[in-house]
Amino acid sequence: MELLGVPEGLSELLPGGGLPRKRATVCAECAALVVELISHVSAAGGHVAVVGWPDLSLAQVVEDGDVSRVIAVPEPGAEPWAVTGVLCEGLDLVVHKGTGELSPTRARPVLAKVRAGQAALLTVGTGCQARLWR
Repeated sequence: MELLGVPEGLSELLPGGGLPRKRATVCAECAALVVELISHVSAAGGHVAVVGWPDLSLAQVVEDGDVSRVIAVPEPGAEPWAVTGVLCEGLDLVVHKGTGELSPTRARPVLAKVRAGQAALLTVGTGCQARLWR
């Protein structure tokens, strides 16, 4: 399994030492942790997207990362998962913040794009009705 590198202190806490690429990882809503991940990935030359989190402050990324490598989609419209799926095809880390559950039927096309791409998908504040993430 190919992993996306994370900050040293966090790598000790994650299975395998990083975020799995071509898969989704569920994360608690912790803005500081997400911004730290964004800073780390962008500073290492990776490209990141944040979908559906208009109030996430990227000020720390300006100081510790490379904000020019971050795409923010604060209001992704009626199909936020479709936006996330497309971004997973070409970026290194995609953070999707949403609410509620994602049904297996709606998850299939998104997961197909995740598996076809190279990104590690980090979902914040959302879940799924079935264990399709693995």
